[in-house]
Amino acid sequence: MSQLDFKSQKSGVRALIIGIISIITMVAFQQILPPFVLPLLFFWVVPFMVTVRVERKKLGSLGITYGINRTPMYFLSAVLGFILLTGFLVSEHYVRIHFLGEVHESVFMLDQGLLEALLLQIVGIGLPEEIFFRGYLLSRLNMWLGKGRGLIISSFLFGFGHFASRLFQYGFRYIFSAIATGLQTLLAGIVLGYLFYRTESVFPPAASHILLNLFGPSISIQLLR
Repeated sequence: MSQLDFKSQKSGVRALIIGIISIITMVAFQQILPPFVLPLLFFWVVPFMVTVRVERKKLGSLGITYGINRTPMYFLSAVLGFILLTGFLVSEHYVRIHFLGEVHESVFMLDQGLLEALLLQIVGIGLPEEIFFRGYLLSRLNMWLGKGRGLIISSFLFGFGHFASRLFQYGFRYIFSAIATGLQTLLAGIVLGYLFYRTESVFPPAASHILLNLFGPSISIQLLR
């Protein structure tokens, strides 16, 4: 094994371990600690510190890059990603309402103003999740295992984290609802990972992710109510 292959394997194994530990910790303590603490630690601090201090790489290796001449492609990718993700979300909501018997109010949680929600997405959900799951985890798994397996594993962890979070929050009587959420976010992870591969930047998938979280539930309400 060459030195480059060994470094890629080491970075990949480290990223996988950090990913698993992060998901377990965030699920276990999500209702105990303030909402910004764990995302700040695991989605912002950890990938930045590992990249700069341990791997000795630049932040561009996290996909934190933006090419002005690629703006049209970024925009188109973000919009197409948002459309696909919204389709997955509507399908999840349809299953939860019409097959699992959940009421609309438990599915559609819209209790924030747009500006507050946008700030939350930039600081604590959409952007940092993309930096962690695509910019850090996926890119390291890709170097270690290749694009296909890296995409599947990172997307599975993304889906499993959302599945476990819902299950831990609402209990085992909502296990099928949690499975629906997990499958939806797994598929979303594949799309977001593809956007990351396609654009070589974390910002287009982050834009799709943020747009989904801001407007996806409202669209789903209009289609399903």
